[in-house]
Amino acid sequence: MKDATSNTADGVTYRKGDDWAERIASFIADTMGLPRAKVELASGGHGAETDLGIISRKVISNEGSLVHGNELLAEIGVFGVSTHDRAEYTIEAVRAALESVSPPTGFESMTAFEIFSGYLVLDALIGNTDRHQENWAVISHEGSRRLSPTLDHASSLGFQLNEAQRAERLSSADGDRSPQGYADRAKSRFEGNPSPLVAASQALGSVRTTVRQH
Repeated sequence: MKDATSNTADGVTYRKGDDWAERIASFIADTMGLPRAKVELASGGHGAETDLGIISRKVISNEGSLVHGNELLAEIGVFGVSTHDRAEYTIEAVRAALESVSPPTGFESMTAFEIFSGYLVLDALIGNTDRHQENWAVISHEGSRRLSPTLDHASSLGFQLNEAQRAERLSSADGDRSPQGYADRAKSRFEGNPSPLVAASQALGSVRTTVRQH
């Protein structure tokens, strides 16, 4: 289980929406036909001590292990990617890192990178700004590697806004304060911080180039 988190604005502490954002993102991914971690809303404790959050089904078996994106990138010589420096964290670097990785089980008609491109389309739809190098992975098991289902989508859907902020953005006549203006300012974690929409477009463009070459 992962607890929902809180934030403080103007001296008032409120619960953020990272739990419902995770649940909605999982539903949208499922509707898109993407492999995803199965997420449900959950609570623990009693009365005033009740903790709200989500519970997620494991994406690996007891014998398998997750190899995160930063480890895969290091294997192809991209060592410098960190929280403070993502100069080499590019769509093409991810594509190269997934070159020898199989797609998730049940998606054998596509490549791992094609499925990953679908994850970026999901990010564009929900405004997920947290697809950093440790927020995607492959599953290693008995010498084989498969792309992991998409997971950890809490940083999306305006989860950090409080109720008053969401209501104000839905009713504001100021274009910069509208939901579209809010979405337009979203930045991904890739080199140069393109928007999630631009990152998805770059990935899909790379997929189309590969299809034409073959």
